[in-house]
Amino acid sequence: MTRMEPLAILAHELRNPIGAIRNAVVLMEAAGSLPGALDQARRLIARQAGQLSVLVEDLLDLASFARGTLTLRREWTDIGQEVQAAIEACGWVITASSHALCIELPEKPMYVFVDGARVRQIVTNLLDNACKYTPAFGQIRLALQRIDDQIILSIQDNGMGISSERLPYVFDLFTRFDSDRGASTRGLGVGLALVRELVELHGGIVHACSGGVGRGSAFIVRLPVCGSSDLLETHER
Repeated sequence: MTRMEPLAILAHELRNPIGAIRNAVVLMEAAGSLPGALDQARRLIARQAGQLSVLVEDLLDLASFARGTLTLRREWTDIGQEVQAAIEACGWVITASSHALCIELPEKPMYVFVDGARVRQIVTNLLDNACKYTPAFGQIRLALQRIDDQIILSIQDNGMGISSERLPYVFDLFTRFDSDRGASTRGLGVGLALVRELVELHGGIVHACSGGVGRGSAFIVRLPVCGSSDLLETHER
C-alpha cells in the first residue's frame, strides 16, 4: 500500500455518505410533491450520519491507542446485555442486506470486568464486517459462552471468505479485501484493527479463520473474566 492510498480510501468512504445526504436534501426539497419523501430523507440522513460517526470515532480511537491515551472504564458488566445492544445497533445493516442472524446468548447474566461500551464496539465492528463480506441473504451466527475463566465470542458467516495468503493480515490497518472475488466493499479498513487493539487492551485475544475464498469466515474473541472467585459468585447469584 502506498502512502497516499489510505487517504484515497478515506476520501472514497467520506464521499459516499456525503452524496447520500445531498440526495436526501433533494428529497426534502421535493417533500411537498412526493408522499413519504420527508420520512425517507430523515431515515437516509440518520443512517449516513451514523456511518460517518462510527468512521470518525474509530479513527479517533486508533489515534488515541497510537498515542497510548486510549483507556478502559471497567466495571462488572453483564456481557450478554452489551452483546445484545450491539446486535440491535447493527439491526439496520442486517435488515438492509437481508441476512439471517442466528444468536446464541446465555440465559443467565454473565458478569465480566470489562468496559461495556468497548465490548459493544468490538461486537458492532465484527458484525458490520460479517455483513460487509457476506452477500445478500447470507447467514451469520453469533455465539457467546463462558469456558472456565474465559468469555468466548464467535461470529461466523458463509460469505466471501479469506484466502490463506490474506488471512494473516486481516487485522492490519487499512486492510480491505476488494479483489478476492472482484467485489468492491465499503469500509475504510480500520474496524478489525480497532477490534484487535480493544481486545488486547482487555487482556484478551482475537483471531480469524476461514476455509478459503467463498467458504465463509469466523472471528473468535477470548476475554478473561478478570475477577476473583468471591466476586464472581456474588454476581452470579
